[in-house]
Amino acid sequence: IENNRALRDTLKRIIDEIKRVVELAGKEGQLTERLKMGEVSGSWKDLVDSVNELLKSISEPVLRINEIVTAISIGDLTNRVELNAQG
Repeated sequence: IENNRALRDTLKRIIDEIKRVVELAGKEGQLTERLKMGEVSGSWKDLVDSVNELLKSISEPVLRINEIVTAISIGDLTNRVELNAQG
């Protein structure tokens, strides 16, 4: 029973953290926000790391393009987008 409670509590913490990041990154535009779980290990850590890697792979191109558009808006045409993309 204790293992089930620990499993439930860890899952709830991860879900709450995902909700927090979705709110900040998805709705408020804070694209550098990541899951911060601290005390997870094993498969839970793999899940958290995978979600953070997904967020990084999606946000980095958007943030880079934003930098370039900002530079263009002030007349700086020297920047380039160089991304290693697959898919």
